[in-house]
Amino acid sequence: MQLPDAVHMIFFIHKAVFRMKHYLNFITFMVMMSGTFTGLSQQFPEEDLSISPSIQYGQESLRWSVAGDTDGQNPNILSELIWKKLQGVRAGLTIRKRLSGRFSVQADMSYMGIASGGVSDTDYRADNRQDISYEERLRSDKGYVLSFDAVVQYDVYRVFPMVVTTFVGFTNSYQHLFMLDNAEALVEGKTLKTTYTPHWYGATAGGRFTFYVGKTVFCLEFSGDLMRYAARANWNLREEFAHPVSFKHRATGYGVNGALRIAYPLWTNVHITFNAGMAYADTGDGEDKTFYANGKQVYTMLNGVVRRSYHAGIGLKIDLPY
Repeated sequence: MQLPDAVHMIFFIHKAVFRMKHYLNFITFMVMMSGTFTGLSQQFPEEDLSISPSIQYGQESLRWSVAGDTDGQNPNILSELIWKKLQGVRAGLTIRKRLSGRFSVQADMSYMGIASGGVSDTDYRADNRQDISYEERLRSDKGYVLSFDAVVQYDVYRVFPMVVTTFVGFTNSYQHLFMLDNAEALVEGKTLKTTYTPHWYGATAGGRFTFYVGKTVFCLEFSGDLMRYAARANWNLREEFAHPVSFKHRATGYGVNGALRIAYPLWTNVHITFNAGMAYADTGDGEDKTFYANGKQVYTMLNGVVRRSYHAGIGLKIDLPY
């Protein structure tokens, strides 16, 4: 991420936090004045450990491009890959453990097997995506997305019926993406099985707002990530490239995430949950390092990588009390 982007992001976060303090005071006042809730004399449910499995629909997209040289020219976009509507079933698991008082730790894991999707591969001779020299649309209905986050949390505000929690930790996400033949083979007599494997990893921080409305619990979460990006590819039908690593990508970037969870009790310590979330990640300029079969290595500019993801589904929240 370039310095101006980082400055703008910090300025935006500062303004958002300043405004959120006013909104928080207003919401608290309205909640205290409202008869919607059962009363401030109620206590928060106190669980020592909670386990939340879920099953969701997930969708991902990813795009990147490279320039013709390390200065980002000749042309400024030489090759561009776009994976769209990578869809599948996403299984998730969240484990939260209270340490003491207002402190807790939480781990989130998810796995999505890609069942459908497509990818386009386009090369250009001139700047700004002009003069197409190669264009192909292929299948991408195979692969997976694997994520793991771990954070330390602190309840900064705890007045019934609302809890405000801040957290900081690390985030990891792997994608294993494919380019596959359509009904007709791209190269007669050969099987296209190109792979691209990105890894996003770094620090995450954010806040969570939990509201207790009668028996229903509403949870709204926002977070931001500062990440490194590393990817490797195997272009299996390109004989001039080395295998199994044809090229590598490196860059730094950021991500923003939002999630909503609604929980309703089935039994004393078991809730049914509705979960939905979205995420956006973007890198600045980076490095593309290509490996050739003859041992030659060539560098060029990675123009950037953009990732978007969405998920929604249901699950359970199982609370184990003290």
